[in-house]
Amino acid sequence: MGSDLSSPAAKRALGLLRALYLSALAFGVLVCSGMIIDQGVDFIVRHVTLDDSYYYLNTAWNTRQLGWVTFDGHNPTNGVQFLWFWLLYAFSFLFDSRESFLLGALWLCAVIGALSVLAAWRLGVLLRGLQGGLLMAGFVAYGVIDVAYLRVLENTIHLLIFLLIVDQYLRLLRDRSQGVAGSPSRFLILITLLSLNAWCRLDAGAVSAVIGLHASWVVWRDPSRRLADRVRLLAVAVATCGGAASLQLVVYRLMGGSFLPVSGLWKTGAAELSEVPSLLWLWWGRP
Repeated sequence: MGSDLSSPAAKRALGLLRALYLSALAFGVLVCSGMIIDQGVDFIVRHVTLDDSYYYLNTAWNTRQLGWVTFDGHNPTNGVQFLWFWLLYAFSFLFDSRESFLLGALWLCAVIGALSVLAAWRLGVLLRGLQGGLLMAGFVAYGVIDVAYLRVLENTIHLLIFLLIVDQYLRLLRDRSQGVAGSPSRFLILITLLSLNAWCRLDAGAVSAVIGLHASWVVWRDPSRRLADRVRLLAVAVATCGGAASLQLVVYRLMGGSFLPVSGLWKTGAAELSEVPSLLWLWWGRP
């Protein structure tokens, strides 16, 4: 007699195997990362972290100690990616030395990596069922155990947010194609994630804008929702994105005197201009 995979016992067994597989992957990420971290500070400094790693760590530490955003203790700066910097700043309060903060930050990257594995599983199941979940979770797990993922840079949190964005976006499109209104919270979660994506990297804001505009169009054209509900959802979306963007720009201005990070100004060449119209100075700020 063949086994019946639709029986309650078979479903429970599959659920247990799935949980064990995901737990093994997530735990494996933590173990592999821990083996790297356990090599000690000298190894980490030589083979794991980069100059940019210490720019984040030292600026976050000094901000906590001095009460204003500075790398060297003398000059203000805003040359950091917004979300990752403030996450490190909040995290720094758990530690009493720079060395323990460094090690803790690496463990933070490892935990976020394990969460990325779970997010990849959810996305893979959406795309290709059980096999898709197995493959995608394994692929991401293999990627995040690399030394490059432990460099205490914004790519750590960016990967997790990107996976969550794709998952929510595709679920929104699936609901629309099936003629299902879906939960309003799905669209609002997507909009929140898109705002956080722009906080991860300013250039990622362009991707957020494209996805957000299309998602808003999908919601607006959804005949299964009442007009008042659509208007309300889009109004909340606009307020969320506008508020997040305004907060980011204003805080950048307070941090370092310009609405864009000084690193971005140098890359675009704006910091090299000797004469800029006064109205532009109001926006960019003097580097």
